[in-house]
Amino acid sequence: MTRLPGAIFVVDVKKEHIAIEEAQKLNIPIFAIVDTNSDPRPVDYVITSNDDASKSIEKVLSFITEGIAEGLADRKAEKEKAKPAVKEAKEEVEKPAKKEAKKTAKKEVVKEEAKEAAPADKASSKKATEKK
Repeated sequence: MTRLPGAIFVVDVKKEHIAIEEAQKLNIPIFAIVDTNSDPRPVDYVITSNDDASKSIEKVLSFITEGIAEGLADRKAEKEKAKPAVKEAKEEVEKPAKKEAKKTAKKEVVKEEAKEAAPADKASSKKATEKK
């Protein structure tokens, strides 16, 4: 793994006590199926159930996996909704900047044309004064 998990899920607290201790040291939330023969105190989120019967484990895990899948789908949908909004916001910011750039470019073109025309006007006015 390249990073720490967001949470851990433990089926048998007694057998996985080392994993629970390590998760506590790293401040990782612990979800666990806790039976009557184990201590629920080190677990952050207790799921009371029989941790020895495969059918009860299967039932609990099916609910957990459905919830995770639903949460991931919701997160993906929210990200997809956010993308157009971010794109629109960028466009709204860019539009005034583009208009300002166009205005500046037009002003520069007009100034350059005026500079080019000014010497021509001076030359023609000199010629006119010389003819008189």
